[in-house]
Amino acid sequence: MKNKIVLIIAVIVFIILVLGVFITFKIFTKDKYTSADAAYFASLIQYKTDSINDSENLNKILENTELNKYITKTEKSVDNGKEHLTVYYKGYENDKIGWFYNHENSIVETNAVVLFALINNLEKLTYFDLDTSKEYAFMEYDRETMNSYYNQDVRNYINNPNEFLRYNIDTNISNITIYINEYTSDSMQTRKIEVNDSKKIEEIADLIKQQNFGIPDMLTDCMINTWIDLNNGYMIGVYCSDTNNLGAVVKANGKDVFEGDGSVDNTMIINKTLPSGFKDYIMNIISNDTSNIENETKIQNTTEIKNDTQTYTDKQLIDIAYNCLNDTMKAEISNKDNADVMYWSKSDYPEMMAVDLNGNHITIKDKDIIIVSFKKADDSIMPNRTDVVLDNSTKEIIGLPLML
Repeated sequence: MKNKIVLIIAVIVFIILVLGVFITFKIFTKDKYTSADAAYFASLIQYKTDSINDSENLNKILENTELNKYITKTEKSVDNGKEHLTVYYKGYENDKIGWFYNHENSIVETNAVVLFALINNLEKLTYFDLDTSKEYAFMEYDRETMNSYYNQDVRNYINNPNEFLRYNIDTNISNITIYINEYTSDSMQTRKIEVNDSKKIEEIADLIKQQNFGIPDMLTDCMINTWIDLNNGYMIGVYCSDTNNLGAVVKANGKDVFEGDGSVDNTMIINKTLPSGFKDYIMNIISNDTSNIENETKIQNTTEIKNDTQTYTDKQLIDIAYNCLNDTMKAEISNKDNADVMYWSKSDYPEMMAVDLNGNHITIKDKDIIIVSFKKADDSIMPNRTDVVLDNSTKEIIGLPLML
């Protein structure tokens, strides 16, 4: 009997030792913090500091960000009294086509929020991916832009870590207006639905309160075709893609945008992943309510899109767009001869970020434009289209949009 007891104890001790070694190995070999949540951020508050020149705390913060093992070096600088940190990454083999076009965008943005929240005087942050082609080699953030992404000073998260990454949106809603954009080749009409049902409004508010808006994993190949005006200074956009829950938040008033002069001045659209169930809930309202003509209003946009293409056929515009692409992009296209050609007036969008042919990031606004949209042969690659923006007045290439 004693021998059995001794044997059982020995086996238990052996198992404990093996588990201990395994757990220790996992702790010291895994990437630290592979997901970002409130507890993760709370654990980093101990390293908060006023300056990037506090090397000890800066290094502790960087060591606890995802992809930390790919950091090769950092550079610190001060420009007009504003601190600028540059972080270089190399060796991340999963990044095939640049941070702008894959899910790692959400990782580096999370890392940026952490740095701006914990380093009081940091004003500018640049990430360089040393393995990526020139035009997609870097991502740059400044404090003002980062604060706009979350509609608050991200340093607030230090005092409220449970709110980490939350977009600060007003959910005091009394009624909602839904605008559905219907595009044709040369114009856009907007259908309007008023939602006054208190139960529906409460359920929409709960979806927003409980889940927030996440960082978008990747960009999409299509445009926003539905806007939900909360009638409290905020609008939520839903992209037309059926394959994801990508949306946007913007400080604006739908009545001004769709029923006024058709423009949004000094407004930034913040792309977000919509709360789970939000898009389906809105689409259900639309499908059930639009059949009732009393609940539906057609708004003809006051701004017509001037089409200066009398001397340009769609085929000629497609050729102009196609010829600006590099060989890799051309090889991915499956519909070169029948790409989609769309005409947008400057009232159809507040502004658009793009990459010009020299790899510079530019803002497009106050222009009537043409979008030439090519399909990719491999539909599983996101985005599954390649879009080119032309100036409608000159037919010259403006660039490749970073978001449509």
